[in-house]
Amino acid sequence: MTVQTDKGSFRAAGVVLTCGAWTSHLLSLLGAPLPLEPQAIQVCYWKAKPGVNHRTMPTFIALTPTTHVYGLPTAEYDGLVKIALHHGTPCDPDQRDTVDAESEAKDIQFLKEFVAKTFPYLHPEPAIKERCMYTVTPDSYCVVDTHPRYKNIAFASGFSGSGFKQGPVIGSILADLVQGKRNPLLADEMRAKRFSRTSKL
Repeated sequence: MTVQTDKGSFRAAGVVLTCGAWTSHLLSLLGAPLPLEPQAIQVCYWKAKPGVNHRTMPTFIALTPTTHVYGLPTAEYDGLVKIALHHGTPCDPDQRDTVDAESEAKDIQFLKEFVAKTFPYLHPEPAIKERCMYTVTPDSYCVVDTHPRYKNIAFASGFSGSGFKQGPVIGSILADLVQGKRNPLLADEMRAKRFSRTSKL
């Protein structure tokens, strides 16, 4: 197999695609699209009030009638904790900074009210706002498989924000898939065939 890039031409026996929000586009070019939705996620960091040790912040998932909120201590910014919604605004991955401002403003307002009510020892205004991306499948479960025609192309995507937590296991599965080996950790529920109504895979 030969892969052409702007850095040159590379030859390999197989290829692993873990391209996040761009996976569906790349697979579409190979004749096998996936029903993946890129979402821009507004991630907020909140400052603890004086006298509060931010490192005692619990790791949590709070279920609400419409979504869920997650939070955890963070090493990224000293004195801050990470609290965000586990959903975002559909976006073009190449234009994620031009998403609907009104939708994001509603998400941030929801978080401000949640923080003020649930964590009174945090300032109810986010100290830092960042944007990342999720790649979401229709059932919110990841998809790990090989191309239906080219079995030496393996891919993984649609982790809905949880991919980095599963990296070692998914890496092991992909390494076996691209070599034509069976991995006992690959569940049928992860295969692309579950999207047979909307995908050619």
